[in-house]
Amino acid sequence: MDYPSPRYGSIPADGPAKGKNIMDYWSKLRDNYYIQMGWDKDTGKPLPETLRHIGLEHIIHELWNST
Repeated sequence: MDYPSPRYGSIPADGPAKGKNIMDYWSKLRDNYYIQMGWDKDTGKPLPETLRHIGLEHIIHELWNST
């Protein structure tokens, strides 16, 4: 779900990004975004420390200990 649509992820035929493929960098860009947001880069879940910081510590157990 965290990947661009085929049209957005396609290689531009013209303009300043002509011939450049964003998909070569997408995973690294996404991982960096998740880290900056305080989310787990593998699951996309907010990290426990992020939840504590925004006052949602009461959902840590439910979010991180569910199967």
